[in-house]
Amino acid sequence: MTARMRQFERVVSIELPAMFDDFGLDADARSTLTGYAEELQDWLAGILTWHQGCHRYEESELRYHPPAGTPPFGGPTGLGTSTVRLGSFGYAGALLREL
Repeated sequence: MTARMRQFERVVSIELPAMFDDFGLDADARSTLTGYAEELQDWLAGILTWHQGCHRYEESELRYHPPAGTPPFGGPTGLGTSTVRLGSFGYAGALLREL
């Protein structure tokens, strides 16, 4: 992530001004492109903040593997899913396992 941020900073500070000169862009075009780069910088800062506060990307979450056969998110719910839940109940569960 650090390498990508440094690459972005290089593009904005060195390559963007060089492109302005190469294409002979006027002040209005330069201002528009610089403004867009600043918006990207703000967006990247927001994404970084979100990733740092999101538990989804912590190592403990990435390494978590539920036991085999465990339905994701506690299993299906809603209309038509009651049969799936029967598999864990006594006689009905035994019958479903035989099928």
